[in-house]
Amino acid sequence: MDNCRYNNAKRNKQAIKTTYGNDIKIFEQTIPRTESLAETASEGVSIFAYDGKSKGADSYLELVQEVLKHA
Repeated sequence: MDNCRYNNAKRNKQAIKTTYGNDIKIFEQTIPRTESLAETASEGVSIFAYDGKSKGADSYLELVQEVLKHA
């Protein structure tokens, strides 16, 4: 989960890439913190069932595509 609006989150993301980027695959796609994603936990359903057209659902689909591209 990512909140790229905050400088601290951006610094942490860069520190992870710098520290581990040569040793492990770090995907570019991140999952934003959104209200719909938070609500899925209390509803007990997937983001696709809860709000399949949300930014969170789109981000998960993009991550899956990125993972499959490197598989």
